[in-house]
Amino acid sequence: MNSTIIYFPADVRIKDVMAVIGILCGCEKTKVHLDGRDGWFTRVGDSPNVSVSNTPTPDYVTICTGPSINGERFRGGYFFESRNSGRELHCDRDPFCHIVGIRLIQFFGGQIDFDDCDGCDCDYECPKPRKKNNPSGGESWQAFQKDLMNLLPIREEDLDKDVVHLVKNMVKISVT
Repeated sequence: MNSTIIYFPADVRIKDVMAVIGILCGCEKTKVHLDGRDGWFTRVGDSPNVSVSNTPTPDYVTICTGPSINGERFRGGYFFESRNSGRELHCDRDPFCHIVGIRLIQFFGGQIDFDDCDGCDCDYECPKPRKKNNPSGGESWQAFQKDLMNLLPIREEDLDKDVVHLVKNMVKISVT
């Protein structure tokens, strides 16, 4: 079966991929202030829920969402080790997964292969937008939280676009 493969940099955490997928699929997000400290973090709600399931393979989990835009669901397998020394997310080869994949690599950096059997391994690529995708504190962590808060969900009208055609013709897909 043909798949879409999303290649992430090695510093992408699964919890952050889940948060971004949740936001893209319409989960509510809120700014939560840290008790007694400066700063805040972005909490992503669970409706539609985004879940991770373990598999018999220790370097692989599945990510699924509940129905979101027009009843679409995202289903994929997240590999913690990949051939490019980063992370991989394998998902269905359909327009919804293509849009989610494009928005994921615009957020984290990386590459997307819309069809893993077509002889082309990279259909679209984005540079890493920040030095670290896994900050643990300080200004870089707060900036990452702001990026999450500013991320917008996929809209119904985005589903009507021929994503592969847009990307192959170098038209930037709006992330705002």
